[in-house]
Amino acid sequence: EFPVRNSRTRLFMKGRKAIASNPSEAVELLNEALCLRVRDFPESDGIHPDLYSYYKMLGEALLAVVSEEMETPDELEELDESSSSSVAPSEEEQEEQDADAVLTPSTVAPAEAEAAEQLAAELAVVSPEPEAVPTPFGEADSARSSADDASDEEDSDSIVQDSLLDRAWEVLECARLCLAQDLDSEGSKDYDVRMADVFEALGLTALLMDEPRFYDIAAVEFEKCIALRELWLDPTASEVAFAWSKLGECHSSAMRLRSARDAYDNARAILERKLHLLALDLGMHPRRHFRARGRLSEEIAVVTDAIADLEERVDDLTESLEEGDGVDAAETMTAEEIKAAAIAQIQELVDRANADGAGSATSDEDEEAIEVAPRPAKRAN
Repeated sequence: EFPVRNSRTRLFMKGRKAIASNPSEAVELLNEALCLRVRDFPESDGIHPDLYSYYKMLGEALLAVVSEEMETPDELEELDESSSSSVAPSEEEQEEQDADAVLTPSTVAPAEAEAAEQLAAELAVVSPEPEAVPTPFGEADSARSSADDASDEEDSDSIVQDSLLDRAWEVLECARLCLAQDLDSEGSKDYDVRMADVFEALGLTALLMDEPRFYDIAAVEFEKCIALRELWLDPTASEVAFAWSKLGECHSSAMRLRSARDAYDNARAILERKLHLLALDLGMHPRRHFRARGRLSEEIAVVTDAIADLEERVDDLTESLEEGDGVDAAETMTAEEIKAAAIAQIQELVDRANADGAGSATSDEDEEAIEVAPRPAKRAN
């Protein structure tokens, strides 16, 4: 147990750090760490609350591999990276960091390390069977498998990216299922914020598919993410603005131009309030340490660039609306239908968790239905 725990801890931490610099290596490291961690729960079928961080990190690494092959990140992507780097680690991640600080590589004998690697190789099951994991991409699997013999290099790269996105969706769904089993923290801020992170990652996965039938799926995931983040996070949080901008991207791709412009406007308003607070913070502490002032200045620059990018998108959409561009609402889901679908899915998750946690001691007559509160109104500046 000692060398195995040490091995998976080091693999997890190395893979987490490698996501930004070498996503492909991060996938290999995190997948091996997940293999070792799943072995601790032989009767869980690969779904356990303690596995959430492993599935979540592996899903992010898979998305990073796909994003690396696409165009470089814009100002909004940099905004999300800067905000996510300041988020405190979860309890599971903190446990891994503490274990890594105690169990250094020098404490493991070569023979024990070799035994740990052999154990990882013997583990065949990394996650539940694909049939047990909901995925919107199942219909495309047969079409992609028939294209294996394609000679065109561009088509081959597209098939590889689609396969990675399918895998990312399955892994992130496993993360959501693991978190849904954590009934002790269900309804808390930490639970909802982590669930919102999963919804965001699922939305990014569907959006990267770059197919019309997946835009509505992505929009629903971002609506759920926004609802939970606005419930708990600060009104000027960059994470909320990033989710609004990605929702606008979904609407824009589906030619719901007016809804896209409204989403971009919401993101811009959040960032403008954040920029105002950052400027005040910088001006009120002129004698602050130069490192702290440097971090504030860098954050102000990132937010300023993101606002400029959003303003450009809003202007482009305004011109398109004046020219009469857009599609018939009957051809796709409306923004109201997407919002209703998101609320219905959150309600379904809450009801399922409520039913699982009721226990046999509670009768059906005593159970009270849990209603999802509507998104709170925007606070005054």
